[in-house]
Amino acid sequence: RLPQSFQEYALSVHGEGATRGVAAAASCADCHSVHNLKSSADPASPINPRNVAATCGQCHPDIQIQYERSIHGRALYAGIKDSPTCTDCHGEHLILSPRNPEARVSGISQAEETCGRCHDDPLIIAKYGFEAGVVGSYLDSYHGWANRAGDGRAASCMDCHTAHLVLPKADSASSISDRNIV
Repeated sequence: RLPQSFQEYALSVHGEGATRGVAAAASCADCHSVHNLKSSADPASPINPRNVAATCGQCHPDIQIQYERSIHGRALYAGIKDSPTCTDCHGEHLILSPRNPEARVSGISQAEETCGRCHDDPLIIAKYGFEAGVVGSYLDSYHGWANRAGDGRAASCMDCHTAHLVLPKADSASSISDRNIV
């Protein structure tokens, strides 16, 4: 079964922007090229996981820089294929505004789906030595309860760990390092 790429794109922030005549809205060719289409498995493809941040960075250069400095970007470029890139968190075609409650990166979706997909996976936790139980701890906290109840003001993963410049606690530049946590 083929994905509904065009229908999803049409509902995305990029597709809606194109419909409204926003010239800078990403189109199919911006990510996939026009005549030089390549599979995501091809290392030269703009949609290969190692190249996705640079592809998205054509329009989002500041976010690309943050991602490349993050633990996720550094891990991906070091060859760890389990590390997420832009499309793992935002989706490939149905990219919604983070303010949209249906977005994969909105509020409670972060813990239950986006970040939790890896940080609550026993195999990935064991493979990379992640701290177990962090997602459950968040979901059982006031913030998790408030988020599940629909309070969009409650803190979610990205409020503490940031959205793109995710760094380990031991890194002094990390938003959760002992010197920055307060």
